[in-house]
Amino acid sequence: MGRFPHLKGAGFLSPRDISIVTHCMIQTETEAFSDRPLDRLSGGERQRVLLASVLAQEPKVLLLDEPTSALDIHHQVKFFRLLSNLVAGGMGAAVVTHDLNLASLFSDRVILLKDGRIFREGRPEEILTGDVLRETYGKGIEIGQHPTSGRPVIFPATLPEEPEDLKS
Repeated sequence: MGRFPHLKGAGFLSPRDISIVTHCMIQTETEAFSDRPLDRLSGGERQRVLLASVLAQEPKVLLLDEPTSALDIHHQVKFFRLLSNLVAGGMGAAVVTHDLNLASLFSDRVILLKDGRIFREGRPEEILTGDVLRETYGKGIEIGQHPTSGRPVIFPATLPEEPEDLKS
């Protein structure tokens, strides 16, 4: 389906189309799903197949909204490494994610929204600081440093106290 915009004539895949599809399936580790219907795939498998379909279109820019939401941590990292490689090869990409740690580890630029508006924008090291994140999200956020990349990592400071009216 990803090659649909490129099909000519009767709509059959050319050898070049097949080569591109195969390459995209290898990139996204979805070759094993080639004979399975989409509705028979798990959420994470489906996410990866949809990414392969998008990549098969040979886009110049990717606009992705929570693309790793159904993926386990290993496939999240593989996804962002693939995306980083695509960007290094000249593709543009913008990703919307609530996962600040993945954004920190793999993004060149981060935009934080607050009340539906751009609140801060810049390199992860500039934006993902304790002061900025507490101003964005409130208390209960701690910032550390990733042991190998040195990039900021974000985690909750403590569990919030249970409100008095919910205690038994």
